[in-house]
Amino acid sequence: MEQNLIRSEQTATKTLPDWFLPYLSAIDLKNPSRPDAILVLPGEGCERRPMPHIQDLPISDWDVHLIEVKYCDDTRCESQLARAAEQHRRLMGTLKAQGCTKVSLHIILLGVVSAIYKHL
Repeated sequence: MEQNLIRSEQTATKTLPDWFLPYLSAIDLKNPSRPDAILVLPGEGCERRPMPHIQDLPISDWDVHLIEVKYCDDTRCESQLARAAEQHRRLMGTLKAQGCTKVSLHIILLGVVSAIYKHL
């Protein structure tokens, strides 16, 4: 079913868009971790109408949510939780170093029998 969605060229290459980390080189953009999903919202106090595109807001006004989905054994989910946190530690640090004050990592753990875990 056609949804009229526009796919950026980064979708096919799985690189982060250059506007997301503006102070990194093209080579560095290919190297950081790539979460399964990234949600960038305007932070509090950005209720201007019409709402500007997120790229037009300073990075300090972003509310970034990194989303990672991992599969794990039902009885040993702690190791996957720690692995996902370590996988995106550098990306979170880079965003904060560039001035983003609100960065969150959301890890969704799926058990092998389809159990969904909340953060431990």
